[in-house]
Amino acid sequence: MMKTGICLFTLAMSAAFQLKADNLSNGNTAAKSEIIADYGVPAKPAPAQTPTNGSKSVSPAKPTDKQKRWLGDCTAKETGVCTVLEKYVKKRLKDQKTYKHVKTTYTYSDEHVLVAMRYKAQTPTGNYYVEEIRAQIGYNCEMKQVVYHGH
Repeated sequence: MMKTGICLFTLAMSAAFQLKADNLSNGNTAAKSEIIADYGVPAKPAPAQTPTNGSKSVSPAKPTDKQKRWLGDCTAKETGVCTVLEKYVKKRLKDQKTYKHVKTTYTYSDEHVLVAMRYKAQTPTGNYYVEEIRAQIGYNCEMKQVVYHGH
């Protein structure tokens, strides 16, 4: 009897959660706070929508000629790492020989490319650590601004 009661309770909670999650995906923003209040976990976010303020969306499916030129001029062909950002990071390391590139991603906008790079480096005690840096790189391969640098 106890197992049946628990199963029915779980089934009812799951159905209520799904209903609220469906409301959230249909644009009902109040459903998110209800889910967090009822279950203590954030709900799955609604799918991204195209901007309505007239701004252009970033990262189109096919790279433009400008983006292709930037990839050819500002990235290493073998690894895909942004050379400007890699030089910036290496210059600040105590031991440049311990630098190891992990992953680089790009997000294009009209004015610049947001580059996110993860890398490993070694501490003086021999332990490796992983850090991430995000920076705005201009289409002329100049670093405009470091947006984030940390773990």
